[in-house]
Amino acid sequence: MKCNNCGAIISANARSCEFCGSEVKSETSEVGAALANAPQVSFMKDSLNFITEINQTPSSGFKLWAFIFPIAYVYGYGAIENTKKLAALLIIPALIVGVVFYLIPNLWDFGNVVLWIWMIFVSYLVSTRTHALVNKSSSFNIGKAIIVEILFLLVYNFALMI
Repeated sequence: MKCNNCGAIISANARSCEFCGSEVKSETSEVGAALANAPQVSFMKDSLNFITEINQTPSSGFKLWAFIFPIAYVYGYGAIENTKKLAALLIIPALIVGVVFYLIPNLWDFGNVVLWIWMIFVSYLVSTRTHALVNKSSSFNIGKAIIVEILFLLVYNFALMI
């Protein structure tokens, strides 16, 4: 869901924008509002909706550091929920490819190519739409960003080894 005030991507059940603080006004019916406030039943569905929202957001220019380290960049600016969704978008496919291509080793190289293309696509989306993912008015915490990036890489590589 996007904030009506600043256009940031926020949780579907958020009452206020975590970036600009404005109250989130829903343009849905009562049934739609009840569904939006219901607890999420599918983490994967939420992640897929997240990639769709990012893709539909207009570009704000390319940021090299966000392309190279998308997880660290988003987390460093304090967008924790967006970092979780972004990490899921990269780890879940790695886990699936790791399991499937472990069972079919002849296709391992193909799986790696697919994962690289997916990672480049997601990194490109993050690097060109940072205005909707992070709060630039907050300061960047490089220490936390480095720790989160290292942890992400460990989990990502573990998912590939399964």
